Amino acid sequence: MISGSPAGSTGESQHPAGESQPPLTGFPVKSPSSETMTIALCGVHARLDLIVPTADCTNASAFFFSCASLGSSLALPNGHYVLLAQMAKEASNVTGYPGTTNIAGDVLVDVDQNYKPDWVWNSFDHLDINRHPYQFPPDWTHSDALLYSTDDHDLLLSIRNQNWVIKIDFQDGTGTGNIVWRLGEGGDFRLVGGVEPTDWFYAQHGINFFSPNTSGAFQLGLMDDGDDRQFPPGITCGTAGAPVCDYSTVPVLSVDEAAMTATLIHHYIAPANLYSFFGGQADLLPNGDIEVDFSAAQAGAIVQEYQPGATVAETSPQIVWQAVSPGYDQYRVLRLPSLYPGVQW
Repeated sequence: MISGSPAGSTGESQHPAGESQPPLTGFPVKSPSSETMTIALCGVHARLDLIVPTADCTNASAFFFSCASLGSSLALPNGHYVLLAQMAKEASNVTGYPGTTNIAGDVLVDVDQNYKPDWVWNSFDHLDINRHPYQFPPDWTHSDALLYSTDDHDLLLSIRNQNWVIKIDFQDGTGTGNIVWRLGEGGDFRLVGGVEPTDWFYAQHGINFFSPNTSGAFQLGLMDDGDDRQFPPGITCGTAGAPVCDYSTVPVLSVDEAAMTATLIHHYIAPANLYSFFGGQADLLPNGDIEVDFSAAQAGAIVQEYQPGATVAETSPQIVWQAVSPGYDQYRVLRLPSLYPGVQW
């Protein structure tokens, strides 16, 4: 399954043309910060990505789900869904921005089987608005993907504009919402087997577990779009003898929550023509190959299945197959067994 748009269009979600909007009903919810929110959910369609909730906060901040801001949804084993949406807020005297600044953050809402919200997480409660490494203002967080850890019942959230993947104390909707750790440049882990800060991920998308276990010591793969990649002091990208500035990679990290280390065990450093400034994901296939979506490559999206080599860092892995969508971006690409129930192609 391919989720795409014409090249140059970076909308993360679109509502089908002609789709009518059902009436809204509201539910009061307590967020972990005790800020009361009134969540309004429209009638539910067959596809969860057509749920369009809206809300008003007691502090008059704009908290909304829309077809453009509903970046991701995650089905949980207990039948709930976690929805990712955007929240706008004004703040005064943010570092580097005197006066009042409009800031776009993110919220997570856990909804039950009846689509009634029962847990809310707000980025403004848990992250520092004075840390804004990319595309600020107003886009402070731009979260784009969620994972559920079956081992410890917490959430992993990919926050693109912070260049972080964070772990959130979720506990199936009973957790505090506190951030357990931050993975990425400037976070809580030491990078092993790579060059700081260059070999961390930047403006990332499409996180996935690459191991059966999901906590303690586990493997995580993702698409490192690389938009705001940093380099060691004294190195100026794009100059003679230095790396190019814009390139994407596929890192697989072995994360050790006890030692607080993130070890690069695989690192596909793609050629410059595969640089993808947004979108994409990396998936581990049952045969051990890796499938990667270079969502916004120069010639159009390129999806590859490749065999990882014997070395950690590689620039030319063995490509098993490749698909190109000339002139189109493909935000995410998912492999399906077939188009028919019970049929395996």
